[in-house]
Amino acid sequence: MSEQDFSRTLRLMVETDELRSTDLPAAAALLSRCHSGTAQWAGAESAVAHAQAAQQSIAASLPGALPVAARIQGELVGFLVAPMPVTPGARTANMALASHAAEPDVVREVYRALYMAVAGPLAQAGFLRHQVGVLVEPDSVVASWFQLGFGVDQIHGLQSLKTVTLSPNRVVETRRATADDLANLTDLAVESHQIPHPPAHVPFRTVPGPRHRPRARFVPGGSA
Repeated sequence: MSEQDFSRTLRLMVETDELRSTDLPAAAALLSRCHSGTAQWAGAESAVAHAQAAQQSIAASLPGALPVAARIQGELVGFLVAPMPVTPGARTANMALASHAAEPDVVREVYRALYMAVAGPLAQAGFLRHQVGVLVEPDSVVASWFQLGFGVDQIHGLQSLKTVTLSPNRVVETRRATADDLANLTDLAVESHQIPHPPAHVPFRTVPGPRHRPRARFVPGGSA
């Protein structure tokens, strides 16, 4: 069987339904397992790397949300909790770093099924811009969201202080800004807004309605 045929078979096997309270222990175990080991490459351990913290995080995100579970032959293989904002005029649904997980062996098929289950209801409710926070590793998770049409919006990272060289004679002082600082503050404000846009070749998927782009946020060891 080719890889393409195998993937197609898996997609047919993945079923989605509501994430129930009885699923929380299995969902938390999956989430913590997916976030374990982040300290080795991200510089800090994920807040949901432990099952108890993961379960508390999932439970806290359920009220007012659209929780979906993915199953293969009844076994939980992934979940996604999509927020349904109540703020009037809200157009963005931001699925946070700790609001989803998928079994590594079937990550592409599971995320495809999960997003299919939430994309329609979100768009119908008026949330036309979809964001999801993911870790930069493993590559399969990043690739799965790219294949669903998401692109890079923001990248956050941590830098070890061991790599930062500080002069022992350098003293940082703070004071209240005055009118004499206006020119420097203006230059600083302009510089801070000159952030490069995502590369032109990054794929985006346009959701029906006004021109809003769903984007993936790749966030190593942190929340979106």
